Amino acid sequence: MAFNENHATRCYDGQSLKERHPDLSQPFPKHVIAEEIAVAFGRRHVYKLVDVLSLPKADLSGEERARGLRYLLGLLSNQESKAEAVGCNTAAPVVALLRDDNAEVRKLSCQTLAALVLLAAGRASVVAAGAVAAVTALLGDVDGSARDAAAGFLVALSTATDGAASIHALALAAAG
Repeated sequence: MAFNENHATRCYDGQSLKERHPDLSQPFPKHVIAEEIAVAFGRRHVYKLVDVLSLPKADLSGEERARGLRYLLGLLSNQESKAEAVGCNTAAPVVALLRDDNAEVRKLSCQTLAALVLLAAGRASVVAAGAVAAVTALLGDVDGSARDAAAGFLVALSTATDGAASIHALALAAAG
């Protein structure tokens, strides 16, 4: 019985991957890059925008915050993205943006919160972040589009029983 000893011949190449494709760039940064307002790929797409919107006011201009909110609002078109947004506490930084100097940021913040309240967990997080009182204050805003967006948020919140109850509780607290 003869064996073919050549069937398992192997070719050894001394070049390692690093020598063939040298990547000399720095590794990905661990912090949020303020000038990078973009939609990330995969599961990080909502988290990245929330991190950027959570940056201090001095790090982003009003136009950059508005662009980040527009991207985030575009991502909140499906239930999975809304659930991710609720999971990473999107309501808190967006409620803080309701007091921004830029009228478009205030309008987009109301629209983003209105998208979040379509989920039960979203309503709970938005109410816990104090959005109802902050948005109610925007009903007297100087900008008409911000007032319309604030009214749209209250309409979206009041479509559910627990949302209407939170608006009613705020009205009772304000009355007396």
